[in-house]
Amino acid sequence: MMPLNAYLYIANIGKFLLQLELFLLLCNNCGSDCYIQTDVQEPISLIHDIRWIMTGDELQKLFGRAISCLENNDLDAAEDLIESVIERIPDSAEAFHVLGLIAMKRGEIRQAGRWFERAANSSADEAKYHYNYGVVLQQMGEMSRAVAAYEKALALDPYHIEARNNLAAALRDTFCLYSAEKHAREVLSSHPQNVNAWNNLGSILRDQGRIEEALDAYRRALSCGKPNSVVHSNLLLCMHYRPECNAGEIFKEHQRWAAIHCGHLKRMSPKELGDSFPKRLSIGYVSADFRSHSVAFFLKPLLYHHDRNRFTIYCYDSGTRSDTTTDWFRKLPVTWREIHHLTDEAAARQIREDGIHILVDCSGHTDGNRLKVFAMKPAAVQVTYLGYPNTTGLSEIDYRLTDAVADPVGEPTPATEALFRLPDGFLCYRPPDNAPSVNLLPALCNGHITFGCFSSIPKLNTQVLELWAKLLLALPSAVLMLKARQFKDTGVAASVESFFVKKRVLNNRIRIVGETSSVSDHLRWYQQVDIALDPFPYNGTTSTYEALFMGVPVITLKGKTHAGRVGASIMTRVGLSEFAVSTLQRYIELASFLSRNLELLSRIRASLRQKLMACNDGVAFTRQIESAFRHMWEKRCLRGR
Repeated sequence: MMPLNAYLYIANIGKFLLQLELFLLLCNNCGSDCYIQTDVQEPISLIHDIRWIMTGDELQKLFGRAISCLENNDLDAAEDLIESVIERIPDSAEAFHVLGLIAMKRGEIRQAGRWFERAANSSADEAKYHYNYGVVLQQMGEMSRAVAAYEKALALDPYHIEARNNLAAALRDTFCLYSAEKHAREVLSSHPQNVNAWNNLGSILRDQGRIEEALDAYRRALSCGKPNSVVHSNLLLCMHYRPECNAGEIFKEHQRWAAIHCGHLKRMSPKELGDSFPKRLSIGYVSADFRSHSVAFFLKPLLYHHDRNRFTIYCYDSGTRSDTTTDWFRKLPVTWREIHHLTDEAAARQIREDGIHILVDCSGHTDGNRLKVFAMKPAAVQVTYLGYPNTTGLSEIDYRLTDAVADPVGEPTPATEALFRLPDGFLCYRPPDNAPSVNLLPALCNGHITFGCFSSIPKLNTQVLELWAKLLLALPSAVLMLKARQFKDTGVAASVESFFVKKRVLNNRIRIVGETSSVSDHLRWYQQVDIALDPFPYNGTTSTYEALFMGVPVITLKGKTHAGRVGASIMTRVGLSEFAVSTLQRYIELASFLSRNLELLSRIRASLRQKLMACNDGVAFTRQIESAFRHMWEKRCLRGR
């Protein structure tokens, strides 16, 4: 998160430098299993000479006092004064603009958007208003409208670097990846040291599956200036997609992240919480994904089934986007805190004041994470869970929740946290309410097997695609369906099709599907798939659960890291451990065997949803999590005596 400056140059009352610490976070969807952070510039456009809106000394004084109040974070007073200006000049675009900045400092994103929109409508030829409106729309996830706002700003000011950089990020979010790349490179052609442009380019290349180039772009961004935790987190996550990166190398980079970005942060003294063994433990969940996001499928059963007689639940929402899923979470018996607009120190103070016993990170190094808050140790016990397939690198986080399949006992697992292995698996999936039914095996009607993979493009590395090409060559009638949001870009689809053609697999055997309009429509595509194929070394998680829920068994390759063993964990828990193979040859052999045994596939398909839901009992799963939390707290208390 990066504080950025807004400079207001005001004629007749001198020049004011206003430091606006807005701390905005912008995110980019990269598939069903993880979301990556992309740095986006904040509203920093200049407010130019505004003598034309001033009609006398009184108005000048009102505006000057408002700016001074805003500079000193007296937001209510600043708002009152600007409203006094609007009473005299009802169509003052500059006044609307400052009200938007005030709303941003309060974390009132939608209200800020309304003010910036009014400013843009009142003065349509000012690029800065359209730019700031685009920033807010982008934060709220309204990417198509954000693209339009940035394009309007650039039409008025073609040299507006921040607008072009943000346009590249917004186009990536709408999966117009090659167009996004063009704009990012245009920024770099004139500003080769622009950190945000290199970071955006890295994320754009990653979404195209060009992992080596993406890693290079992130490293260029890190070399351009002072340490940037957002870029560094993007680099860490991207490393998981590269088969050549080993666990030790990735672990060392996590430790570097912690040393560089958190080594200077001061730990908080623990708050006195009274009874060492309270009847109720206060649990705080920190996430940017209390919304329509893959993480929500796994948070829902946990937060819904917590025993409120034994646990008090706090949710700290670090995201800027909200939707009907957010509303669902907010209606639960939880204390809800929005912290996206708070500094790390302010967020940590809030958590400490809430008296949280155990604080749970649900993001790791993905979008919207607040790991720097955890580095300040606002809670006595801190845990990382769910949102990221590796260590955080922070010694201040005490535990990482996992299981004995994803992280086998006795095998080296580099981590700064102690591994807490849950006995019955570390995931519990809650399917959408309007999911389609399981249909009959498609191969019975089609006369051929359809393999499928619905994971995001970055997971489909060359080794994965080469294995699947060999499988298709071994089964001449089989078809492979690939579904990912990034396939909306025809260039990405053409690149994958070209790869298979070079491996002598004809285009008519590769079916490419892009983004669908709803989760139920997404799941309906599984009705055309007989067998799902899991990528490696970074397995699917949500995509695996979706396939199983729709009756489609998943073949997965057991890897050497947590990210590469999640598939084995899921398949073991559902009673199909034989689908988790140890070699590439066995992967092909199992796929070939199943393709010849349609009766077996039909039986598996008919029973798989029931088996999956039987081992995803939300109540039982939540009780084992609660037992883990109690154990952690008691161990902490005994250690302190």
